Amino acid sequence: MNASDQDSMKKSGPGPLDGNSVTNFLQLGVEQKNRPVDRLIERLQQADGETWLHSALDNSPGSWFLSLEGSPSAAELEEFKQQAKVTFAKADDADARLAGLLRYLFVIAAGLNYLGALLSSQPAPEISATLLDLAVALPAPWNDFIAEAAMSST
Repeated sequence: MNASDQDSMKKSGPGPLDGNSVTNFLQLGVEQKNRPVDRLIERLQQADGETWLHSALDNSPGSWFLSLEGSPSAAELEEFKQQAKVTFAKADDADARLAGLLRYLFVIAAGLNYLGALLSSQPAPEISATLLDLAVALPAPWNDFIAEAAMSST
């Protein structure tokens, strides 16, 4: 680079950064894993993740998830959703809390897949992003079940 190019770069530099630019720049380097689903994904990625997944679903009122057969009614899904919310809220350890969240997200996915209905007050794009993130961490056939729901919620 010659002296003329260096002078040109000095004159046309990025200029001063305002507060918003600095904040946005710093946030690029911060990994955001504060969502409950991120903790669920981390749990599923542990060595016993698949065993834990089956246990969490098998011990749920809606254990029909294990077979992915049959189509639950809207009333059943609402009941399962409420039970999952209670499990999540009243859990006394991290695994129980994550199991409640897993069941809740499976119920939301079932509502989308079987009824074409979003059974959550959360915005559809947020639900879709959450389900897609979860789908990546799940083994087959759960990944397809959850991904299909994510795609139908948009």
